[in-house]
Amino acid sequence: MGWTPMVRVMAYWFPVASRGKTMGLLGTCYQLGASLAGWGAGILIGRQGYQFTFGIFGIVAFVGPQPLRRQDGSVEDHWGVPRVRVEVPSGKQSSVYHEVRDSPLRDAHSVREILDYSKWPRIDWFDFDCVARQVADARRTGKTVVFIGDRLNRCAQLKPAMYLRGMDQILVDLALNPQIADMIDCGLDILNPIQPHVADMDRRQLKREFGQRLCFHGSISIQKTLPFGTPDDVRREVAERFQTLGPQGGFIFCTAHNIQADTPVANIEALFEAYKTHGRY
Repeated sequence: MGWTPMVRVMAYWFPVASRGKTMGLLGTCYQLGASLAGWGAGILIGRQGYQFTFGIFGIVAFVGPQPLRRQDGSVEDHWGVPRVRVEVPSGKQSSVYHEVRDSPLRDAHSVREILDYSKWPRIDWFDFDCVARQVADARRTGKTVVFIGDRLNRCAQLKPAMYLRGMDQILVDLALNPQIADMIDCGLDILNPIQPHVADMDRRQLKREFGQRLCFHGSISIQKTLPFGTPDDVRREVAERFQTLGPQGGFIFCTAHNIQADTPVANIEALFEAYKTHGRY
């Protein structure tokens, strides 16, 4: 569950007086979950011996220069993006975040300015040898290795762009000049999410143009069908998505984003039943 749906759920379930403490406790999932999930999953999978084991995580070690601390107290991450520690009190508890202070490429007007950015991270700042050792250890146990990083080092293109360019500006860039082919040339292999109500994101056209080069993720409506439709509406939508995006593979059944708190349970049940019905070749 992302932060936005978490806030929405808490607004439904808890009165104003108790929301702060509740949100603080739930927010620990970002810190504790990232630290403990891989370790716990690895132990469980090792004990259970389940055939589809994917809980061994390959982590790349950062061995680059120490973060630069600015005079205003912000600290640059390895993309050169300044972040400031923000503490949100909630009674005797508090939540801590490292929010972006500003985006260094917000005012860039040309590709040359982006290429000339002086703080691009270097490949030798990362130690990949440790991943090779982890893969070798995992192979001896018959497990599959999955690389998982946080928002700064995961294998994604949008997250670093969002922090470097700014949330609003990168959305404007993509809206005005949605160059999917260029992103493919940069290494994009999964387009996530496919949002059914976004202008110029026609799933049929995307499949026709990029189906041989991209895998598509998402497309089930969380704005209309899931919250306001019937279970039959949900089943029909899943069937249509399979017919549109499923041919020849390359489609990951999923909602366009997190399922929201106002979604009827019957629709969620219908969604997963339809996945099982249509999600096979």
